[in-house]
Order: sequence, then C-alpha cells, then structure tokens
Amino acid sequence: MLNRAVLIVGLGALALLPLGALGTRFGFWDVGRGFQLMYTGVFVAAAVLVLGIAVLVFALRAGRKNAVLPIGIGLLASVVALATMGQQYRLTTTLPPINDITTDLDDPPAFGALDLRGGGVLDYDPDKGVAQRRSYSHIETQRSDLAPDDASRKALAVAHELGWDVLADTDADGELTLEATATTFWFGFVDDVVVRVRPDGSGSLVDIRSASRIGSSDLGANARRIDAFLARFRGE
Repeated sequence: MLNRAVLIVGLGALALLPLGALGTRFGFWDVGRGFQLMYTGVFVAAAVLVLGIAVLVFALRAGRKNAVLPIGIGLLASVVALATMGQQYRLTTTLPPINDITTDLDDPPAFGALDLRGGGVLDYDPDKGVAQRRSYSHIETQRSDLAPDDASRKALAVAHELGWDVLADTDADGELTLEATATTFWFGFVDDVVVRVRPDGSGSLVDIRSASRIGSSDLGANARRIDAFLARFRGE
C-alpha cells in the first residue's frame, strides 16, 4: 500500500504544476489559484521525497523488490517537481525584477498605434534600463543591410513565425512600426511587443521592445522573446 501511495501522490504532486498553469491559461481559475496549486505541488513533493525514501529503505530491508519500481517512480516525480520549481526560484533571485525590455534604452520604441493595455500609451521607466544594462547587456539595436521596407516585411514575417498576434502595422515619419501581443504557453500571460524599423543609410535599424502586462518581474521572458526575434531576423 505504501509503495502505491508514494507512486500516486508523487505523480499527483508533479501534475499540480502544469495543472495550475494550464488551468489559468484556459480560464478555469485565476492566476492566484494557479500559483496556489503549484505551491501545493511543491510541498507535497517535498513530503513524498522524505517519506518515500523511508518507505524505500523499509522495502529494501524487507526484501520487497517489487515495491522498488513504483516507489522509485514516485520519488523521481517528486524530484522533477522540486527541480522545476527550484529553477523558477533561482530565476527570481538571479534576474532583475523588471518586466520591460528594449534594444534601445535611450529612445525605446513606443506603444501607441493601438490602446493595447486599455490605459493608454505605456511609458518607459528609465530605472529599468539601469537593471537591463547589468543583466542583458547583449540586447541592442539590430543593424541590417535590408532597406526599411524589406526589413519591415521580414520583421512582420518573423512575428508571425513566432506566433504573435500582430495588431497594428504603421508607417509614419519615415519609421515603420508593428505592434503585437505574445501569449505565454503555461499561464497564458499576454505581453505587448513593438518593433520599430528606421532608415540607416541604405540599410535600416531594427529595435524591439517587449513588456509584460502583469507582475514586476518577467523571469527573463521578455529578454528571451527579443533574443528569439533577433535571431530569426538574422536568419540564425
């Protein structure tokens, strides 16, 4: 009985992690309940790990070799759950608590073609640039040999390849700008993205800004999104 309990509860603890996130994404509960389910999974996994090891030792001493496999699977599931959430905790302690990343810290691309957030244009907080320079110094303006029109078309194609929902594509004052939303897989968080293309001689300058709608820290999500966009834009 105990070996089955370790198996079932261990797998259940692991299942609570994607259940909490995906349940939020598909609207079964709010984000608070989603995180609550995930934290519950962590506590249960920790309990299973401690008690499961004791049960495993008892089974081995009693010569019950048939109990080793289910106990081992339950323990493995608990370790995976703890390692997954441990990685998330590591990100919260090592990455800066910012949620707005841009390639141009001096003149960030502005949201404005659409009222994406329901509250008007999103202003950029210069204080975030200080933290960005420390942690994401590699994120900078992309210089391209493509003419602005060609660069804009390529940027639009990359946005679609990445699964973004492009909401606006404008041309004003010699600048080509596209605005889009990107939805995260697990929780379904909606982040806003703006790409700006400006002439640079016969080529162009491509800047991108990605900002989360909720939370004070994005755990690196916006920086990864910008890296993915620029890598595809360069054809990498």
